[in-house]
Amino acid sequence: MSLRLTLLSHGATDATRKATFPIDEPLEPRAYKKAASFAESLERTDAAWTSPALRAVQTAEALGLDASVDPLLKDIDLGRWAGMSLSALAACEPTALADWTNNPSSTPH
Repeated sequence: MSLRLTLLSHGATDATRKATFPIDEPLEPRAYKKAASFAESLERTDAAWTSPALRAVQTAEALGLDASVDPLLKDIDLGRWAGMSLSALAACEPTALADWTNNPSSTPH
């Protein structure tokens, strides 16, 4: 018996275009259409899961997947950093940002 696991990232959002940490924003209309156009090329799918993030749920929907929302797939909690760019963080919290990028267990946000 073989198993095939395909991992897909969500489509583009305003945050990805602006290079900011995400908030729970929707897909851009263009990203939704692009995912929908890709749906026909997906092979048989026996099961699909998605994070609870709106952008992930919408990507699965656009792909025509009957995906179960799994809370264990949620994004990290970015706290007060949500919606901020790296350059803004570097300007206002350089030490915290440096610690976060160098120490995987750091959670300054």
